[in-house]
Amino acid sequence: MDGWHILKFRPGKYPYKTLTDIVTSLEQGSTDKIDQEPIEIKHNSQCLKQTLEKFISKNCSQRLLLVADQFEELYTLCENEKECQKFLDELLICVRDAVKFTLLFTMGADFLNHALSYWDLHNF
Repeated sequence: MDGWHILKFRPGKYPYKTLTDIVTSLEQGSTDKIDQEPIEIKHNSQCLKQTLEKFISKNCSQRLLLVADQFEELYTLCENEKECQKFLDELLICVRDAVKFTLLFTMGADFLNHALSYWDLHNF
């Protein structure tokens, strides 16, 4: 799509690790996965937002679309419920605050109640 930079990821068992791969690829200008621990994002609640904003400012003619495919993996594979909640909070902060950023997540209909049980999703 013209004017859009599209990145796709699946949360998997370790959503921070998966997203770190994507964010690292943004910083390096590549969509190749990098094997790196998710320490930066996981322990710095502003890191994801700052990285996305930095990428967008460098590519100001483009919008960023982050596609979280099979988002139900956040509920089925991730074993740490608090980490899953924090991960979702980070994504929603980016949606709320980052300019030219859109998050699209796909999930099976049978997991819709999991997403709807999270009150902050009702505000978007």
